[in-house]
Amino acid sequence: MTDTITLANHAKELLVNEAFIEAVRRIDASLIDTWRTTGPRDTDERENLYFQQQALATLVATLTDMKDEPGLYADKELDETKTEDQ
Repeated sequence: MTDTITLANHAKELLVNEAFIEAVRRIDASLIDTWRTTGPRDTDERENLYFQQQALATLVATLTDMKDEPGLYADKELDETKTEDQ
């Protein structure tokens, strides 16, 4: 199994990768443009577009969380060490 630091590094590489950033931007823009052109009665289509946009945001947020995980573990260990010293 891949360790937390390796996963964090891979997540960071994706988040700063120009192709990934551009792909996310294009997908988001396409979803918004498609939403704008839906008809008044296209509620199912708008709902579908909403869920797709939420999935895209969740992907980016999850990668961001993964990138930050080693720091969170380090902070937790530091807090535990401080508590033990008191």
